[in-house]
Amino acid sequence: DQAMAGEQIASAAVVSTIIRASKPAEVQKLDACLTDLKLPQGAYNRLFRSVLLPSLRSGEQLYFVRAALNPYCQSLYSDGSFRHWFVAGVGNAYQVRHSGLGNNVRILNVQSNDSYDIVSGNCTAAECSSTTWRFTGVRYSAFRCSESRSSGGSGNDVETTVPCRR
Repeated sequence: DQAMAGEQIASAAVVSTIIRASKPAEVQKLDACLTDLKLPQGAYNRLFRSVLLPSLRSGEQLYFVRAALNPYCQSLYSDGSFRHWFVAGVGNAYQVRHSGLGNNVRILNVQSNDSYDIVSGNCTAAECSSTTWRFTGVRYSAFRCSESRSSGGSGNDVETTVPCRR
């Protein structure tokens, strides 16, 4: 888990969009983090980092948002994985296009319907799984899923395409 190039504290507007899209139980956990970290209630943006991505549509802002490393809020992490979001905005209107949990995420130069394709995954010492997400124009959907198992250092790791879980 490492910091992103160009990251900054996420704006209150972007984070409030994420908060509105979250389940009440998730927001309660964030409130508990703010209390534990002695941060002001409602200062959610301190728990998130964002990177502004190059625009693909005129007037649109695209942000990759992830859980902050510092201050660290445990409820935004799970077994080495971190929460992340892809947020689009025009003017003051923002929308969460994708949210996920993984220990690696890549925003690809490949585009579908004027939005970047995303690859998210989870790796352990023995295996990795990844999902490529494409924007349908309305939401992101799983496009390609794969798994690979370590060959124990022999260099014969095999990646297999698998059905995506819905």
